[in-house]
Amino acid sequence: LYRKLPHPELITQMRKADIFVSTTFADPFNTTILEAMGTQLPIICSNFGSLKEVVQDGRNGWLLNATGRPSAEIAEDIAAHLKLIMDEPAIGHSMGLESMAIVREKFALGVRNAALTEIYDNALR
Repeated sequence: LYRKLPHPELITQMRKADIFVSTTFADPFNTTILEAMGTQLPIICSNFGSLKEVVQDGRNGWLLNATGRPSAEIAEDIAAHLKLIMDEPAIGHSMGLESMAIVREKFALGVRNAALTEIYDNALR
């Protein structure tokens, strides 16, 4: 369904959500997670690849060990976190704000450009 949405509409739909869940086993850097963070959503995702550098367990969401576990166990973990968000909306709100803070801290254009400039400066020395 969402693969057929134009990107701006996808972002609009994310802004209507309460949480974003992605338990990927193969995508080492899932950009949809960054997009969801940029719409101030708390995140539930697998701790696969570089996702653990983006989602800080307990700060802006939760990281799940999804590798080698039965789907039912993973679903139980997701359900427990969803229940917490539903029972304590302030937690979800706070985590959503933290998601945006992490995006600004690590992925804002100025931050990225400064990091690239440093890399290039070091390479040229």
